[in-house]
Amino acid sequence: MAEFIKTPNGRYIAEDFFRRYGKKTLFPTTIEEKEKVLSEMISIYNKILSPPKVVLVSALRLGEMLSKKKEELEYGNWEDFIDKNLPFTIRTAQHYLSLYNNKDKIAKVESLREAYKLLKIIK
Repeated sequence: MAEFIKTPNGRYIAEDFFRRYGKKTLFPTTIEEKEKVLSEMISIYNKILSPPKVVLVSALRLGEMLSKKKEELEYGNWEDFIDKNLPFTIRTAQHYLSLYNNKDKIAKVESLREAYKLLKIIK
């Protein structure tokens, strides 16, 4: 069982993880923080289990949202918006935009990988 040290701010650090990797692992101490972390973990797990078509639909929706945001921004602010606000690169954003802009062309594919291949985003 892992040993934990309580820090002055009320969080816990896993000693064994710190010894192995040289990093501190912080664990939430309030019920709200624990519920938030668990909710995020479950959400990520569910996304991992999603069928490929669901992933493709999500990518298309993200492309649509990015397209609308790009139209709202002044010229030259697009890359800054991506860099400052989203957990992916401008190149990834361009891929999602490409999916959305070619939604009719990829209508019959069953996965994100197939769509990327059809659009020659990947080989």
